[in-house]
Amino acid sequence: MHLSFTISQPGWQKAQINIADYPVSFDDNFYFNFNVRSGINVTAINGTQPAKELLSIFGNDPYFNFRNSSMGQIDYSSFSGNQLIILNQLPSFSSGLVQELKKYVNGGGSVFIIPAEDASLATYNDFMSEIGGDTWNSKVTQEDKVSKIEAKHLLFADVFEKGKALPENIDLPVVHRYFPITLKSRSSGDVIMKMQSGNPFLISQFYGKGTVYSLATSLDDEAGSFPRHALFVPVFLRAALIGVTEISRPLLIGRDHEFMITDTLIANDQVLHLENKELKFDVIPESRLIGSSTQISVHDQVQQAGNYDLLSTGNLLQVQSFNFDRHESDLSVYSGSELTEMTSKLNAATVNVIESEGKDLSHSIAQLNEGKRLWKYCIILTLIFLGVEIVLIRFFQQSAKAK
Repeated sequence: MHLSFTISQPGWQKAQINIADYPVSFDDNFYFNFNVRSGINVTAINGTQPAKELLSIFGNDPYFNFRNSSMGQIDYSSFSGNQLIILNQLPSFSSGLVQELKKYVNGGGSVFIIPAEDASLATYNDFMSEIGGDTWNSKVTQEDKVSKIEAKHLLFADVFEKGKALPENIDLPVVHRYFPITLKSRSSGDVIMKMQSGNPFLISQFYGKGTVYSLATSLDDEAGSFPRHALFVPVFLRAALIGVTEISRPLLIGRDHEFMITDTLIANDQVLHLENKELKFDVIPESRLIGSSTQISVHDQVQQAGNYDLLSTGNLLQVQSFNFDRHESDLSVYSGSELTEMTSKLNAATVNVIESEGKDLSHSIAQLNEGKRLWKYCIILTLIFLGVEIVLIRFFQQSAKAK
């Protein structure tokens, strides 16, 4: 079943799915929420100078809050507020940048790496090693061409016409200089675009809740035609748009006790309230700062399913959904043989397993308590024996008269 709906206003949206499934009258409600952002924050950290190609994509659209930053002016505290960070042709990665990027990606952020022509690959690989990623290799100066596109990848969702294969003669980017990327045997990365030589042109690497995109070539005009190609714009737009609608994972009452706030910095002395006005519920949860994120602990305070608002001085920070464990809706049962095996392991001699198999259960219980009633069999046998006796008497009487 597929449900389609349109949201007219940005912000946190509360949702509830209700299913009437008579006679199963429990677990009819499922609560969830999602956040539709009013704008997308994109930061480009530039090695030398800002790329005019990126500015033309993000700089002229008011929906994107695009910011250029140099290597010497990196604001690590602002990382969590970005939906996409573009590492634009950095000559090297500092150890501090590596650690901050690791935390940012692990928390759900997206990073797009565009290598510099003079890239220090050792520092690039330091970052990839931190996230369990693939390996950058020395630059190759040889003409190549993109020959394959993974059109089903999320990065190309809605870019190509659905239901139709890509034309065989489609014009794809030409590459003159590139950095081969070696995929590990157990890599979690996906090759999104591949060259004729078999080397990846663009890959995505998953780490924690986030994604790292790695491009094999720089944006220099002499390095290839990708910055001037029609695919350049949708690739970067989709990288920024993925994750704009943020769906928060619902928690299970009695099992899940914590959730994280990643894009809002909360002071230690800030008083938070977890509130549900419909249920007349209002508590002050425990909060703990972990890096650039805040962990909210509710312990066992939430006892009813619903959507709860996390507030600070009356301002909504996040909506968190709570549901009962769906296992209580599982109507499957143990078979008689499984129950017998389980009770035998427990040495439960007083436990009896009744398999009615469509028979009257009260009759089975009465039979268990009183034993099998044999009086009917006795009457039947008595009648049979009487009949046999009558037949034998008549037979012997006839025999005696015959003599």
